[in-house]
Amino acid sequence: MLLAGGGAVTACAACTALEGVPSESSAVSVAPIRLTSGRTAVLPSRPTAEALRAASQAFFDAAAVVVVADPNERTRWPAAARVAGDLGIPVLLADDRLTAELDRLGATEIISYADPALPLGERRIVPGPDSGRPHLKTRLPHAPAGGRAVLLTEPGTRVTGLLAATARAAGATILAATAADPRADPATVTRVRDRPDATVVGVGTAFGDADRFAARVHTARTAPELPGGGILALPANHFIAIYGHPGTPSLGLLGEQDAEAAVTRVRDLVAQYAALVPGPVRPAFELIATV
Repeated sequence: MLLAGGGAVTACAACTALEGVPSESSAVSVAPIRLTSGRTAVLPSRPTAEALRAASQAFFDAAAVVVVADPNERTRWPAAARVAGDLGIPVLLADDRLTAELDRLGATEIISYADPALPLGERRIVPGPDSGRPHLKTRLPHAPAGGRAVLLTEPGTRVTGLLAATARAAGATILAATAADPRADPATVTRVRDRPDATVVGVGTAFGDADRFAARVHTARTAPELPGGGILALPANHFIAIYGHPGTPSLGLLGEQDAEAAVTRVRDLVAQYAALVPGPVRPAFELIATV
């Protein structure tokens, strides 16, 4: 049918030091916060330890300071989320895989909203404040203003709390998707094309599995735009086609006039149908190639 007419990159390793006033005069030099680049991931929408670990892995390659919260102390989650977002560092929930993620991040200092007896290895533990900022030995860079990552929420949902805090900490733009397919959402297409190397994360089961999501994000970034706009022909568009072979009236409407008149004819048909169906109506030719 022919249409008619119509690897990880480091970030912010040498930024201005943020608050987190050192509690000791021997404060270390600015600690590395390395953000990912070019990754795709699909996360569950519920703020579980697994979801937050996956968010940390999607957005951060390294973080010298990490917020750790107790999965059973939900009343302290808002404070943990605030500190993580403000300082530009990930927040994790304690479980049996926590230490492995802290090791991957290279975390040396923990802002803890969890049980003081939680085994965290040879890391410095700083009690998490309910207000204000923690007193850190480590100096942190600013979170990247207007960071490159993109977090998409499935239609009709919002991402808040701990998961949103980790995204905000990475400087991610949070977009409420109007479609579960990134290729079908104009705002998503625009954003991922503007940021060709950005990490893109979908939150919610509507986005499908990780491989499908990655393939669709790639298409949203690279596919040429169709006549009339968009990169997906269906299901957003309706097509009205005239069928046949040029110059052969017996094979259908397409052959009953010359090419210019055929374009006019199909456009007239489109105008008739446009008032009857929702969404764009596009003209098309369906050609008989061989007989």
